Amino acid sequence: YLCENNLKILQLLSEEIFEASDSMTSAKTAYAKDSLRKECSQIFDLFMFIFEASQKHSLINATLVTLQRFISWIPMEYIFETTLLDALFKLLVVPPLRVETVNCLIEVNSLSARQMHQKYHISVKRMMTTFVTQLSAQIPNDASLLAKAYATGSFEECLFVQRVALFLTTFLRIHINLFL
Repeated sequence: YLCENNLKILQLLSEEIFEASDSMTSAKTAYAKDSLRKECSQIFDLFMFIFEASQKHSLINATLVTLQRFISWIPMEYIFETTLLDALFKLLVVPPLRVETVNCLIEVNSLSARQMHQKYHISVKRMMTTFVTQLSAQIPNDASLLAKAYATGSFEECLFVQRVALFLTTFLRIHINLFL
């Protein structure tokens, strides 16, 4: 529980500094951003340690929520040159973790292709291919069954289907040129 609380603090800190820094002066915001970026390596190592070593779903979910807040500002090397995407795809098949996992993948998808170095385009293509492959094993191929599951499924199942749709539309909107 202590680790989950620390992750919540990191999440709130990231939101305050990078998303809603209206309450701080620009100098204080710049200092806070710089400080957090300097500690990014250690925070990322904590995320990866939890993904690899923990079996506690609430801790992994808290880590996923915190990671989601970090993806927009951490260096892309942490996303594309580490085993992060592999770890996320391992979590995608665990039903209690898949909604927050897809949320993280949506954030990765949201990274602009123009901002992204060309060397990461192969990783983005692999991410989409892996996502669709794993998704096909979890969701029935018949669209009517998918619609029925959405209409009569649990809140978590409906949320998962919504997030999958958001992942696919975000990917197609931003990265479709990689496949043309």
